[in-house]
Amino acid sequence: MLLRSTILAGLAISASASLPAQKGSQKQSEDTDAIVVTGSTIKTRVIDAADPYVIVEVGKVPMKIRVDFDAPLWLLLLNPKAGDRAKIQSAGPIYSNNSDQNMFSFDGQRVVWRAGYASLKFPGDDKYHRFSRNSEGCRTKVPVLADAVMVRVAVGQTIADGDADGIMGLECLPEERITLRLRAPRENEQTIEVPLSVNPMGFVSTAFKLGRQSIGVRFSPQEPLTVATGGAGALLADARVGRWTGPPTSIGLRFWQEAPTFHPARAITLGRPLSLSGLPLFGYMVRTADELGTLKLPRDESRREEPPPPPDAIVVSGKKIKKRGQPQFQIAVGADMLEDCSSMTYDKFAQTMTFRCTFD
Repeated sequence: MLLRSTILAGLAISASASLPAQKGSQKQSEDTDAIVVTGSTIKTRVIDAADPYVIVEVGKVPMKIRVDFDAPLWLLLLNPKAGDRAKIQSAGPIYSNNSDQNMFSFDGQRVVWRAGYASLKFPGDDKYHRFSRNSEGCRTKVPVLADAVMVRVAVGQTIADGDADGIMGLECLPEERITLRLRAPRENEQTIEVPLSVNPMGFVSTAFKLGRQSIGVRFSPQEPLTVATGGAGALLADARVGRWTGPPTSIGLRFWQEAPTFHPARAITLGRPLSLSGLPLFGYMVRTADELGTLKLPRDESRREEPPPPPDAIVVSGKKIKKRGQPQFQIAVGADMLEDCSSMTYDKFAQTMTFRCTFD
């Protein structure tokens, strides 16, 4: 049984509890259940975790887009059929590599896409918001396409599941703050603010040191389980008395694809829980087929270990010896770690993720 990691999620936005400097009104968006909280200087969009969709016009075609908290911030990625409906044309020489078909790689999973530009408009939005963070971001700086955004269309694979037309990163939304509402607020909640960094591909994360090794932490609240790469799982288990707490299994990771990619995995419980920027980590799933380098995962005490062969024995395995690769050190915080939290909020300009949770 996987020990539930009690990790926190953020700032609840309701009629009775709003973010600082947000004295204003709330209005229901015309297209979705999302709430936009307006104030003198700050706007916040509240997305319900059970229905994380917005209706937007892409190239003047209405589309249902899933807001993905773990997608690259500036990403607007459509399913192939949606791209055809919006008549997204190749960007041609406007795009930096003058190519209409590109590979995007995430944790070893490749997504093939073509890039183009189209208008992007939200219901009730009377102007096109501009962001200056990245010239190839969701909002383009190309003068002849001042009111356009870069749109990527998947080639040969469905990215968003169900009846959604695509996925959208948080920077594509016009509001300054985006809150994912996980459940109703509770009494005696605590707030934790986590500073974030953004890599060149637009992924946001934080990091902590374990000895001399830095371990990256991503927040994936729309994935059911907290997952560690083999390197991070082995390092944490060694430092924090990790033990297997379940049989070998496999976990499906979507990587924005409709069909999950399955990885061998197993649950580990930490004998000494760890604080991730104030968020307690008690256990996780570890990907057991990842490269470990010189690291080792915990021994399985329930299995009988085979004695090593004599030093002069000749071992014939029939397999070519594989050189160990370099381990990766990442943890993706899933929904199982957020069960005691009511919400989490991304602040574009402060570059923080704020969690609001109840600790027993």
